[in-house]
Amino acid sequence: MKIYKKTWEKSYLRNENLLLYPDENLIRFVNKFVYKRTKYHAKKMKHSFLDIGCGAGRNVAYLVENGFHTTGIDISKNAIDKAKKLLKYKKLSDKKYILKNTSSANYFSKESSFDVIVSCASLDSMPSNEIDLTIENINVLLKKKGFLYVDLMSFSQKRKGKFINNYDQIVDENHERGTIQSYWDLKRIKKKFQNLKTIEIKRITSRQGKKITNERFYCIFKKIA
Repeated sequence: MKIYKKTWEKSYLRNENLLLYPDENLIRFVNKFVYKRTKYHAKKMKHSFLDIGCGAGRNVAYLVENGFHTTGIDISKNAIDKAKKLLKYKKLSDKKYILKNTSSANYFSKESSFDVIVSCASLDSMPSNEIDLTIENINVLLKKKGFLYVDLMSFSQKRKGKFINNYDQIVDENHERGTIQSYWDLKRIKKKFQNLKTIEIKRITSRQGKKITNERFYCIFKKIA
């Protein structure tokens, strides 16, 4: 855990994931499944969000700007510090969000549960044992009839690095060196999220010629029981 955490601290010190604009597929999900905004003024929404692996806060900022109370968590203190700076720069009230430096495997909120939980490129950026613990927490923290949105890297897109088991790889590239990349296929997705109802799974592939440059699964689940 300590080594894994340190590599993300170094990554954020190098500003490798300092993204300031929200994820476009998350925007589509919110628009389709949560609330379609049709007015310039964003009203206060009843839905509460948890952003797992919130990074520098780009999606937290988007959600707060659209009226959702949002909790963002990340294993990297440097990421949370950058997220605080971003939300302060945008002059968003700290009453509308919570930012916490913690592992999603260890996070448990006794005070609240969430209507929507999102994880953009984070459940594929941790070891498999932490993925399992995080999903256990999701099953507890997500309210009945609540939505889970995740995007996950496919096996078809391989990075450079050494595999430590069938799914997890220690990245050996300049970008995110030393971090964990965990790969997914449909079988793994269906097994890990079997306690939730599958609403939608899309696989989106980008190519340069015949070479796959990016392939991710975009998944939407709902808690029924």
